[in-house]
Amino acid sequence: MKTMGDSVMAAFRHPVAALRAVWNAQSEITARGEPMLWLKVGLHKGPCIVVNLNDRLDYFGSTVNITARLPGFSQGGELILSEAIYEDPEVQGFLAQTIKPTSISRFMGDVKGFDEPFTMWRLRV
Repeated sequence: MKTMGDSVMAAFRHPVAALRAVWNAQSEITARGEPMLWLKVGLHKGPCIVVNLNDRLDYFGSTVNITARLPGFSQGGELILSEAIYEDPEVQGFLAQTIKPTSISRFMGDVKGFDEPFTMWRLRV
């Protein structure tokens, strides 16, 4: 049975902290065997507008729009990294220490609302 799940957007100060959090969650799910839960995750970084409404932070702008569309490139159980995330030096260090080279692949994709294709990276747990 396939169902649509809820979406969650989180903000991190450092890209590697976001990658580490999602990697740990994906690894834990995978280690338990046939997952009952599939995470579709997209990580991107850049400037955005932050507004505090009704005691809640909300984020707006093209960075947010791109980030929201990246999980659509995932089949589940994988992380989709934008080129901005992939090129971050701390992310590169984490990938070099943690990820098998065969677990990550580069691809191009069209992101709705943007004219040029985006370079992205698919990371499989």
